Amino acid sequence: MKRAEKAGASIITVTHQNVLAQNKLLSQGFLLDHHEEMEQLLKAHGIALNLSGHVHIQHIAESGGLYDIATGSLTVFPHRYGVLTVDPDGSITYETKPVNVDRWDGEKAGIPGEYGDFEALSQAYFDACTRKKMKKELEALSVSEEELAQMTELAVEMNRNYFAGMTKPEQEVTDTEGWELWKEKGAELFFGKYMDSMLEDAGCNENKLKIERDLRP
Repeated sequence: MKRAEKAGASIITVTHQNVLAQNKLLSQGFLLDHHEEMEQLLKAHGIALNLSGHVHIQHIAESGGLYDIATGSLTVFPHRYGVLTVDPDGSITYETKPVNVDRWDGEKAGIPGEYGDFEALSQAYFDACTRKKMKKELEALSVSEEELAQMTELAVEMNRNYFAGMTKPEQEVTDTEGWELWKEKGAELFFGKYMDSMLEDAGCNENKLKIERDLRP
């Protein structure tokens, strides 16, 4: 960074683990060791953007002008990659794009049904994984089959949207019967707390970012 400053160059840093917390529950093991020191170091050198991963969700965190974009994993629905554009003045634009997959093996996914494209198949697989987790998470609760279905499907939808970086407005979530059941019967479960944490980003689009700067002499 010191050499870049002497050369008049602008830096975008890249780390595997996160410099800034992307979710209050997903910090231990996801944040860099000594992440506070790294954050202050980047800020001291005027770094505006760090790209990270590990957490697999598509999410953007910000602290004092430093942005940390957790780029969603290519192995996880919705399989997007990030495109960075740096303008002559140093401004940065970030936007995700879908991977174009025109060939796939539906049998290997192990998901029954016919799917017209890879994205639909991948979503079905992702949702099935969440439903499997919900079956294990909710098995100890005293709920009816109907209540179990409502809680499960809300969790499936919220988890899918959260990983895609496109969360619904808060009221659209909290006005559902599924949410009321989670608050009444599942609030102390991990997924109940996880769903609460998702609401901190309710209505946000984590797939776009514009950092305005003018670094021209």
